[in-house]
Amino acid sequence: MNDCIDSTVPGSAFEAARHAFTERIRVLRGAGIEDDWDSAAATPAARGRIAPPERHSSILTLHMTALADLLAEINPAFAAYGRPVDVLLAHEERYWRRIARARDLDGIFQRQPGLLSTMIATQSLAGAGDRAQARAAIIAGLEAHHHGLPTGAGPDAHLVDAIEDMLAVLYPSGSGARWGSIGPDLLAGEVISEVEEASDHHVITSLLQHPSLTLEQRQQGLTVISRAADAQPELAVSAAKAVAEAPDVLLSPATHEVADQMGKSSALQWITEVRTAVEHQAQQAATDPALSSWAISMTRHALNRLRTRSAAAAEPVTPTGPPEWADVHAEAQQVLSLLQDARSRAIRHGLASRDDSSGSSEHIADMIAQLSWINGARVDATVAEDTFGGKVECLADKPTIATAVGRKTRTSNPSASQGDDAPSSPWDAGQQWGAAVPTGRGGT
Repeated sequence: MNDCIDSTVPGSAFEAARHAFTERIRVLRGAGIEDDWDSAAATPAARGRIAPPERHSSILTLHMTALADLLAEINPAFAAYGRPVDVLLAHEERYWRRIARARDLDGIFQRQPGLLSTMIATQSLAGAGDRAQARAAIIAGLEAHHHGLPTGAGPDAHLVDAIEDMLAVLYPSGSGARWGSIGPDLLAGEVISEVEEASDHHVITSLLQHPSLTLEQRQQGLTVISRAADAQPELAVSAAKAVAEAPDVLLSPATHEVADQMGKSSALQWITEVRTAVEHQAQQAATDPALSSWAISMTRHALNRLRTRSAAAAEPVTPTGPPEWADVHAEAQQVLSLLQDARSRAIRHGLASRDDSSGSSEHIADMIAQLSWINGARVDATVAEDTFGGKVECLADKPTIATAVGRKTRTSNPSASQGDDAPSSPWDAGQQWGAAVPTGRGGT
């Protein structure tokens, strides 16, 4: 196998990749596709421009190096960059600027250094399923690029539309979305890292926290960063800072949906980074103590969940009995208080109506589910009746919490006491919270 990725071996995967790229460029040139191609692309390669990949390199690294080596032959100026990723980015930037010129945008990008790269990074981080999401992402990216400067009435609508159209042409989607993005993740991560450093580490935070982005766009940004974090660990630090500053909108996707897509080791490192940032944020004077306490608790539960899953994969876990209901009660109070605050803000901004009660039970279910693990217990929430109707079911080796008024807590252990001495569900004592529960989904 090592011989297959050794660029010094005739007929190796490196030679095969280089030959395939040469033929592809020949086809593109023959089709009249504009780029840096010339006759050199169709001739046997001269070696030695770009350092070959190491013997144990990944297939992705091998292919990037093969393409960089070919591009450096076509355009000798690229050879000065040395690293294959820098060669590929230099080539991509020439492509960006050619498309920008064709749309009369080169002037604005020349007057605002770094803006073009910020737009490419925004496209990768936010994505866009439709034109409305694309425009929202452009607005967020422009404001992130000009972080700290007066925004006035906001970006010019014609400029937003022109940039949005340019990005759709640069990297079209193959899945029906409005945009694609520069790829692979390693290349996208390099662009994002350069933009983040040039902004003095403000772009990621400003972009992910921008109110115009949807939850899905924020989650995509966190996912892209998590995939690039192995090669660019500083991106994980920036993302964790963004999460810590806005845990009400970023913590759940960061520690659940994003972490669940990662390998065990990477997820552990990712959530630990988030926890460190959350704990640091809690020490800041302007931080809401209740929000910080909840965020710290959620990161602790996320780590417990990850460790428990890892242990469960290795060997069966012996049931440890019910969690402490007093802790469940306290954490539920914190969550419901935060939900009420979010609901109030949504009403003030016209995002929800005071008399709109549709979806309240589902909303509560979603929010309770975000606790996810309470003292080590995985909570799958289902609220099927009114505000506290229905039930919250735990895994088979954990208690089931009956949430209707007057019911007692039952454990899944048939030998456990089910009599009058059984502890009452914390939800029974919490009926008075009903007035504070947000209704509808506008408060999330």
